[in-house]
Amino acid sequence: MGRGRPKKTPSDSLLTLPVGAEAELRGNDPGFAGSFYEVTITGHLVSSASYTVAYTTLVADDDGGPLEETAAAADVRPRPPPSARRGFAVHDTVEAFHDEGWWAGVVSAVPGPGPRVYEVTFPTSRETMEFEETALRPHRVFQAGQWVPAAEAVLDDGSALFREGSQVEVRRYGKSFGESWSPASVLKVIGATNFLVQYMHIGSDRELATEIIAVQYIRPAQTFRKYRFSRSSHVEVMHEDSWRPGVLRDILGSGIDKKYVVKLKSCETDMEDVECLDVLTVENTHIRPKFHWNGKKWVRCLDQDDGSALFQEGTQVEVRRSGKSFGESWSPASVLKVIGATKFLVQYMHIASDGELATEIIAAQYIRPAQTFRKYRFSQSFHVEVMHEHSWWPGVLLDVLGSGINKKYVVKLKSYETDMEDVECLDVLTVENTHPKEVIAANCIEEARKIVSMSEDRSQHTVSQQGRGSAMDSESLAIQHLLSFGKTSPVWARIDAMEIFSEMPQRPNLNQFQQHGPELREGMALGLMLSFANLAESICRLDVHQVDIGVLEEKEQGLSLLEENGFDVRVLRSRLEALMRTT
Repeated sequence: MGRGRPKKTPSDSLLTLPVGAEAELRGNDPGFAGSFYEVTITGHLVSSASYTVAYTTLVADDDGGPLEETAAAADVRPRPPPSARRGFAVHDTVEAFHDEGWWAGVVSAVPGPGPRVYEVTFPTSRETMEFEETALRPHRVFQAGQWVPAAEAVLDDGSALFREGSQVEVRRYGKSFGESWSPASVLKVIGATNFLVQYMHIGSDRELATEIIAVQYIRPAQTFRKYRFSRSSHVEVMHEDSWRPGVLRDILGSGIDKKYVVKLKSCETDMEDVECLDVLTVENTHIRPKFHWNGKKWVRCLDQDDGSALFQEGTQVEVRRSGKSFGESWSPASVLKVIGATKFLVQYMHIASDGELATEIIAAQYIRPAQTFRKYRFSQSFHVEVMHEHSWWPGVLLDVLGSGINKKYVVKLKSYETDMEDVECLDVLTVENTHPKEVIAANCIEEARKIVSMSEDRSQHTVSQQGRGSAMDSESLAIQHLLSFGKTSPVWARIDAMEIFSEMPQRPNLNQFQQHGPELREGMALGLMLSFANLAESICRLDVHQVDIGVLEEKEQGLSLLEENGFDVRVLRSRLEALMRTT
C-alpha cells in the first residue's frame, strides 16, 4: 500500500516561489521601510516559512559576491511584469530606482522641453528628487496573487477617513519649532495612502503652501468643546499658525480675561534670527487638551512622551514578559544602559541564565517603573498581581485565609495555555501577605472602588458612633475649624459618616463664601462636599468597556472645578486617567 503524498504544512503554502525565481525583497530597516530590492531565490527554510535569497545589485563586504540573507516569506514578492507604459502625469504614483532599490513616490512635476526628467516626491520621507523616465515604473501592489495598481489596493490604515475637502492637521517638525500640527485641507487623494494637502495659514510666495504627504503624517482636525483645564495638564497651544504640545504651568485671571501659561515641549535651533520659545502665555481660544489620534479615534494624552525618559541607568523597573509557559507577567529588573531614545539594556534581578543574571535589550513599551505600594487591605474580587517564580502575575482574589501575620490569599491567575509537557499550567495560587499587590493596569476599577469606596446607607450614622475611629473625628473637627460658620444642618452628619472623607481627607476652601449670609454659606459648602462625594462614587462605577471619552471629559471638568476650590483630587484623577488610556 502506497504511502501517498506528504501533507503540506502551513509553512509550505507560504513558500510559493521556486528556487531560482527572480523576486523582490521588502526593506524593513529604519530608513529603508517600504523599499524593494531585486533578489533571486536560492533556498527554502520550511520550518520558519522563510527564503534564502541573493541580492542582484547589492554585494557582500567580504568577497564582493552577491549579498545573501534569510528573508521571511511575507517580505518577498515576485518581480512585477514589465510595463509598456511610457510617460507619467502629475500625481501619478510611481516607483523610482534609487540606491539599488525601488522606492514608492508621487510625480510632482513633469518635464518640459528637453531631457525627460521627472520630479518625484517621496511622501514617507517628505523628500523630492529628480529621475529620468527610465528609472521610473508604475507603482503596483502584489495582493492575493495578483498585481494591482497602488491606487486600487485594499488597505486598512485609516487613510479611507480622509477625502477631498477633509479638514485635517499635518505633523511638521523642525529645529526652529519642534513638533507641531498645522491645520490644512485635503485637495486630492493620491493612490491609497498619499494626499495633496493645502495648509490654511502657512504662506509661500503669498500663496497657501501645498505638500504631498503620507497618511502617517495626517490626522483629522480636532473639534473639541470648551474644556476646564488644571495645572500640569498636557495641552496644545496655537502659535505661529500651528498647534504645539506643552504643559500648563499657571492660570492667570478669570472669566473672559483668563490666560494660560504653557511650557512648550523643548526645541533647539542654530538659526541666529529664530528665537526658540520655552514658555507661552495664551488666551482660552488658543489652547486645547492634548489628544492622540490612534488611526481610529482620539485618545487623551496623559504623558509628554512615551515614558522612556523616566528610566535612567540604575532605575529599578519591571519588564513585561509573555509566553505560553507563563502567560503575561512582569519581572523585576534594573536598567544597565539607555540605548538611543526608546531602548534599554536591562538585567533581570531573579532570572538566572547560565549561572548569571540574564540581560535583554527591550523597547520602552515593555517596561514600567518598579511599583512601591504601601500595604493594602484586600477583599474578594480584587484585581491583583502575585509574585510567582520571580515575576508578578495578574489575577483575581478569590479568598482570604487566616488573619494577622498568618493571613494568606487565594488568587485565580489570568488564564493561559501551554503545549509544553514539562510545564504545569497553574490556575490558582495561595500566597502570603508579602506577595500580593494591586494592579495599576488601566482596567483595574476594583482598586479605585477600594480607595474611594463609600456607602450612602451609612447616612444615619454620626461621627461619634463606634467603629468610625479617631481619623473621622479629627477630620470633622478640621472641617469645623476651616468654616467661618456653624454646622447647623443635619446633612453634615451624613457627610461626616462617608468613608470617602476618611480614606481621602479634604481641606477645601469653604471660606470663599464669606460675602453671603450664614445659611447660604453653609448650603454652598454642603453642595461642594456632596459634589465631591458623588463625583468620586461616579468615577468608581465607570465601566471601562462602556464609557466614552465625552463622559470622561465631563468628569475631568468636575475634578478641575473641585480642585479650584481646594479639594485634593489627585487619587480620583489618576483613576480617571487610567480609564482614559483604555478609551
